[in-house]
Amino acid sequence: MNLAYPPIPQLAERKNMLKSFNTTDPIRLVIRQTAGPVVVTAGDAGSSTVEIAGPGEDEYRVDFSGGVLTVEAPKPFTVFRFRETSVTVTVPTGTAIDLASGAGKVALTGAFGAGTIKTGAGDIQVDQVAASMKIQSGAGTIRLDKVTAETRVSLGAGNITAEDVSADLDVTAGPGTIKVTRISRGNLTAKGTAGDMTVGVAAGVPTWTDLHTIGRIASTLPPVGAPGDGQDHVELRLSTAVGSITLQPA
Repeated sequence: MNLAYPPIPQLAERKNMLKSFNTTDPIRLVIRQTAGPVVVTAGDAGSSTVEIAGPGEDEYRVDFSGGVLTVEAPKPFTVFRFRETSVTVTVPTGTAIDLASGAGKVALTGAFGAGTIKTGAGDIQVDQVAASMKIQSGAGTIRLDKVTAETRVSLGAGNITAEDVSADLDVTAGPGTIKVTRISRGNLTAKGTAGDMTVGVAAGVPTWTDLHTIGRIASTLPPVGAPGDGQDHVELRLSTAVGSITLQPA
């Protein structure tokens, strides 16, 4: 007996959601992502764009009203969508950002206004912090390339790196390393439960330290004396329950 089966229908080609809005001035961006990568770029273009790619992209809510651009993932969501859907946004320089994600990588490029970033898990990379920002994640790595405004960072577990710091930076972390490649001015406060801390201080900058650990403390910073009137200086308050603390020239 020959059984004939109907042909399997071909899935229609998936098209990404792409929306554009006229925004010549800085706006406020609100993103609520269940999971998946989020990439946001701040630039000088006269428009803002939102691109959603992956399963369920047409179920995202994208709205611009009253100077607020909102990008919100659908609820409930499937496991497949949980792993696949990405959000890519471009906005004007100086845009304030309010971003929350359950899981997934977050990358910010350009100069934003004041903002918050909160994730359950996933790596966070910020190209520059040009206005006050609060960053919080349960697990992953956090990397800040350039910090020129007050920043607060909280990480449950994972590594934190700040490359170039010239403003107050407050870091609270669970297990993992904390590294500041170069700090030239401001107060650095770092509290960790377990992991090494390494801080590089710009040449010739007076440095005041308050260091606590049951591990090793080492410093190769040369003595430069007290700061003069109006001179940039650095204050380091570093403590970790288990781990070494290393200070070195940058």
